[in-house]
Amino acid sequence: MATNIQKFDHLAGKIFADLYESFPVPRGIMLTDYISTVFEVSPPSEDANMGVEAIAALDFYQHTMDWLEKAGFIEVLSRNLMGEIEVVLTVRGLESLKLVPDSLTGTSLGEQLTEAAKAGVLDQIRELTGKVIGAGVSMGTGYINTL
Repeated sequence: MATNIQKFDHLAGKIFADLYESFPVPRGIMLTDYISTVFEVSPPSEDANMGVEAIAALDFYQHTMDWLEKAGFIEVLSRNLMGEIEVVLTVRGLESLKLVPDSLTGTSLGEQLTEAAKAGVLDQIRELTGKVIGAGVSMGTGYINTL
């Protein structure tokens, strides 16, 4: 079973990859679009109640989105009653994803994360997400007072 940090890194990585790919156009995403992302890292057991597991995955997704918003990585532009939200990267989110940590590759974290998400390389997604979050935090910690 994956830890919450592993699930967070994987889920946030997929969200970052999707938003980086669509930037600067806001992206409409459904809560249900990411249930499978949580289940990739932490699949339900065979005897699990799928309704309960799905609700827990949706709850985890919502907490992840809330944290990314409060930490200043994303901006939620709108929410509707069907569960769709319209989201775009903030300056902090974009600048974190645009960093190029390895001068040999010349590839930004966002590009690496997008490729890893498409390929489904879980360890790489988690590692890159950690770098993105770390870069964003190092840009300023004023958001901590709002958490």
